[in-house]
Amino acid sequence: MPKYLTKILFAVFAVLALFVILAVTFNNFLYFTKNQIEEEARRNLSYQISIGKIFYAFPSRIILKNVILAQKPASPAQQPNQIFRSSQLSIQFYLWEALARLHFVIRSIELDGVGVKYREGISFLQNNTKEILRIISQFPPNDIQFQMKNVLMDVRLNEKTTDVVAMDLNLNLKGKNLRINGAISKKDGGRRQNNIKQLR
Repeated sequence: MPKYLTKILFAVFAVLALFVILAVTFNNFLYFTKNQIEEEARRNLSYQISIGKIFYAFPSRIILKNVILAQKPASPAQQPNQIFRSSQLSIQFYLWEALARLHFVIRSIELDGVGVKYREGISFLQNNTKEILRIISQFPPNDIQFQMKNVLMDVRLNEKTTDVVAMDLNLNLKGKNLRINGAISKKDGGRRQNNIKQLR
């Protein structure tokens, strides 16, 4: 085999080995990050967060499986009251920013298989607004695409009335402009389209 081919193959294997080492290291880091996120939520929020799995997907995606936000039970014997769940939350980031500048800059966030309880969700936002804004302010400002697919929202007004709304939602944040579009329907049909051009 010519020497130049040997050098090329060696370089390819070296790069692949480097990526494997980085992926394993990053996944170990994410495992500890998962525990830290859950602990931070217990300490700073009036709710608890649980994450089934979290892992790195090459080249620039972090995937969280079975993310659940629930009210803290009054006693250990009670089950937590779930107000939000997502079967998968995917975060895409800029790989070059992470490698060259050590900045974690989010490019897009995608949630799939989402279940939300409307009344409890509004209560969560009202009780934790300051903490949520503090967390958001820690990330560098940049354009972000946010997508929610296969969403079922429980909008019941009381314990006797059950009303479930299905929706898909896309949000694009560019500078100070927010573009929203999506589709909303009742679970039993009657689909309608809602499009909002810009919000400032």
